[in-house]
Amino acid sequence: SDVCAWANMTFIVLVDASESIAGTHWEISKEWIVKIFDDADLTIKRQEAEWREQGYDITLCMRTALLLFSSSVSTVWDLQAYGECYNVTSGKKVILNLERPHNPYDTISGTHTKDALQVALDLTRAQRRDDERTMVLLLTDGLPQAIQGDESQNPCFLSPNPLAYGYSPNDQNIDLAIVGVGENQGNLGSLPSSFACFTSKTYITVGDIIDVPEYTTEVNNEFFAAFCRVKTYGCDIPLYPHQSQSTQALYNTSLVNFTMDGTVTSFLVTFETFAQYASDDDTSVFIWPH
Repeated sequence: SDVCAWANMTFIVLVDASESIAGTHWEISKEWIVKIFDDADLTIKRQEAEWREQGYDITLCMRTALLLFSSSVSTVWDLQAYGECYNVTSGKKVILNLERPHNPYDTISGTHTKDALQVALDLTRAQRRDDERTMVLLLTDGLPQAIQGDESQNPCFLSPNPLAYGYSPNDQNIDLAIVGVGENQGNLGSLPSSFACFTSKTYITVGDIIDVPEYTTEVNNEFFAAFCRVKTYGCDIPLYPHQSQSTQALYNTSLVNFTMDGTVTSFLVTFETFAQYASDDDTSVFIWPH
């Protein structure tokens, strides 16, 4: 079975606040945001309950941030707003009381996707703790577009791209999920190409904004994947299979980076008892015979 490397979470939701999403269907959008946060919180609580049934007193925390963007980016709350953990009741109240951020009489328009992703990255760098992992969820119904109508708000406009690097495993290691709304209207165009430079991303395509509430399960599946982040186990020290009917090792058949990926349930090896191994991140572990 899969092995999860659980962690405390930071969950940052970015909502395209253009007229098409934050207009007449704004109430639908708000209910969706509430449900997304509620489902993520429930996912963590269910895992904690499973641990308690197994006799383990383990508590994990989810901290959240909510950003709205159009021709500018507005931070509704940041990762420090609810203290240690997200409060479902307080969060719901704030979200449902949000006014339409788009002024229907404003002639300035734009979809500043890059700016929103940059704010989320800056929040992660400034406020995420060492024991936390991050997922960023982006809801948008169109291609990134600057006020000037140029490509400067395309997240992958530059190459090499410092924004995409910030989200990569080499830097902040952020899981990015994009919910694209408007396939039925042809609004999405070449949206996937706008994120081609990001190494860790998932697309969820929705036909129309009124269909968004039907896609909370898909979003929560992505949150669970980030929360669990399935791992395999490997070793950077040689492990030696035993000779048949002997306690002697077959030293000429050592294994390096042997991965327990579920296809092997057991493997008899020889190595030094209580050997200590320093890993790449400078943490030491003791290897015990099993």
